[in-house]
Parts: sequence; structure tokens; C-alpha cells
Amino acid sequence: MVRTLIVGCFLGIAIGACAREPRASAPEARPSAASVGAGFTPPGEDGYGRAGEIIYLEQIIGDAKPSDTLPMLVLIHGRGDEPAHDWLPVTPSTPVRVIMPRAPLDFGTGYSWFPNRALTATGPGGAELARALSERADQIAAAVAILKRERPTRGLPIAGGFSQGGMLSFALAVRHPHAFRAILPIAGLLPESMFMSAAPAAPLPDVLALHGDGDTLVPIDGARNAVRHLDQVGYDVEFLEYPGVPHTITPSMLQAIGKWLDRQLERS
Repeated sequence: MVRTLIVGCFLGIAIGACAREPRASAPEARPSAASVGAGFTPPGEDGYGRAGEIIYLEQIIGDAKPSDTLPMLVLIHGRGDEPAHDWLPVTPSTPVRVIMPRAPLDFGTGYSWFPNRALTATGPGGAELARALSERADQIAAAVAILKRERPTRGLPIAGGFSQGGMLSFALAVRHPHAFRAILPIAGLLPESMFMSAAPAAPLPDVLALHGDGDTLVPIDGARNAVRHLDQVGYDVEFLEYPGVPHTITPSMLQAIGKWLDRQLERS
């Protein structure tokens, strides 16, 4: 059974991956989308590298060196955003290697994973969204496999994201369930055409999904349906609903995420 918790109220203070400052000029060492192909490029002085078809930013959080063997946390940004240091402002109790893939499509002052803006996970729009999610989730999973091989990593990675990144997190849970220890979708959904017809083999990643019921960009019903489906096919799912919260990440969400991450990292 899905553990659903209605969490407090909207405090009026939002820390949102969608409410971001204009993008600074691109670092000179940052690889261009045209240069992306197969292979691996380690992070340069600006933290950017390349794994397969994905440009990424690496950040070490905690008292550790990049050469240390560390748990890996993969954070996927949303539409119009981009990787940034401290993109998700939580401080785990143990050092961690944060990998932030960068979406391939220019969008405003940031980037987008796909052009779709689906407010529903059903019908023709849902099928189109499912195709885009599947392609990008497979690219991210392939990049993470390369990074896990090339960067000293302890245990299976944890993956999460916001908005389009939350959708991709759900997609990783169903398309690559054995590649991740845990999945963290924030303000995401999963098209019903991506639901599984049978339960995947164990072990499966733990899932913590968070969503505001005041979200009009990615309505909460899509997340409710997704976590209900994951529960039915055997995932351990916790769903936190935040009354009145729009399409953003609040301090209350960050507090819950931080505690959950610490529990997951204790198992690494």
C-alpha cells in the first residue's frame, strides 16, 4: 500500500528549481551539444564533463575528494533550468558525489529535456510524452552507467529530479529499475502508457515522491496515478502531498528530502 502523507501547509517561502536566476554566461570549458557522442570526458575545472550522449556537472558535497569512492546522487533539472552547484540545497550527513545531467535542448535561459508540455498523462499527448521520456531516460541511464564505471562509486546511484526531471525520475524507475538504489520524483508524473504490465524482478528501488496539490503545471493526479501503479507492481513507495503548494520546492519538502537521503545513504 502506498504510504501517502498530507504535509502541513504552504508556508509562503519557496525554494524552487523553477524560480531561478537568469543563466550566467557559459564557462569556456563547457562542452557544446555538438561535441556530444559516445565515450567519457571527466569533469574539467568548471565541473563539466561528458558521459555518452549527456553533458553533466559534477559536485562533491561534504569532506571528500573527487578521487574518493562515494555514493552517487543524480539530480535532473526541469524545463528552462540547468545544472548548478547546490541545485538542491540539502546537505547529506555523509559525503556524496552529485551528478547533474544537462538537457540537450535550448529553452529560454536554460535547457529542456523535450519540447512536450503535457498537462495530462493520457491520450495522444501522453503517448508523445512517453516516447520522449523513454528516449531521454535511456540516455541518462546509459550515462550513469558510464559514470559509475569511471568515477569511484559506492553502491547503486540514487536518482531524482524536479518537473521534467521528476517525470524522468519516474521513467528511470520503470525502465531501469535495477540500476538505482532509490528514486526521488519531485512534481513529476508518468504517462499511463509507460505503466508496466508485470512486476519487475526484485530488488526494486525505494521511491519517495513529493508534489504540491496546487501545482497547475504538472497536476498532482499524474503523480498519484504513478505512485499507485508503482505500489501495485511491488515498489516500496512513499508519497508526500503538500496542500496549496504550486510548482516549486518548499523548505518543508527539502527537510523531508534531506532526512530520506540520509536514510538511503546509510545503506550505501
